[in-house]
Amino acid sequence: DPVPPLQVIRPEPCGVCGSRIRFGKAAIKCFQCQLLLHTKCREQCPSLCVPRPHHHAWPREGVLADFAPSTPPLVPTLVVQCVTEVEMRGLTETGLYRVPGAEQLVREWKRKLLRAGGVLPALSSVTDIHVVCGVLKDFLRG
Repeated sequence: DPVPPLQVIRPEPCGVCGSRIRFGKAAIKCFQCQLLLHTKCREQCPSLCVPRPHHHAWPREGVLADFAPSTPPLVPTLVVQCVTEVEMRGLTETGLYRVPGAEQLVREWKRKLLRAGGVLPALSSVTDIHVVCGVLKDFLRG
């Protein structure tokens, strides 16, 4: 039987495609397994409460600790690099960490940084500091 759509109050990732379901948009939530997804992703998930792998917007699943080095201070390199870049050129920026960066660029840079492994690409080439903040916020949120 069809699950009635609900309205999203807090942006959350879709359990099927991984992209964010924005505030006020219609979504479907399984009452048994609590999976949340876009209404358009419903056909890709015919049975909502069948256990299946959870998809994230990130290329790799896991928790923040999975990205942390094994030696202290145990802070993921991506976090250190983003914070350093923000401290170098973003502290005078109005709305820092509040104004969103371009979503396409944030996604692109998240992918680049996570797939880079040990040697991360330089964030100095990102012209909008809000994109760097967006990468950091999405990483911590994910």
